[in-house]
Amino acid sequence: MKKLLKIFALALPSVVFSADLTSIVNKISSWIQTALTAIGTIIIIAVAIYFMKNLDRWKEIFLVCLGIVLATLGIMNAQAISNFLFSS
Repeated sequence: MKKLLKIFALALPSVVFSADLTSIVNKISSWIQTALTAIGTIIIIAVAIYFMKNLDRWKEIFLVCLGIVLATLGIMNAQAISNFLFSS
């Protein structure tokens, strides 16, 4: 467990030195959004190449891409969605 905490402290030092839980959550979510943006770009490029090679399966590829985009948007906006759902 101590090794895990040390690895976490080395990987995300700004999160470890945050003042309270709210700032920790905000820093982690911003870090995840940055990583998802890069991963999403790579996925879009890979799917475009795959799409060009398999034009006969365009409906299936379109639905998979739509699912990936919606899931990514849901993850990237999870904080706003939870605030909307649980604020009332």
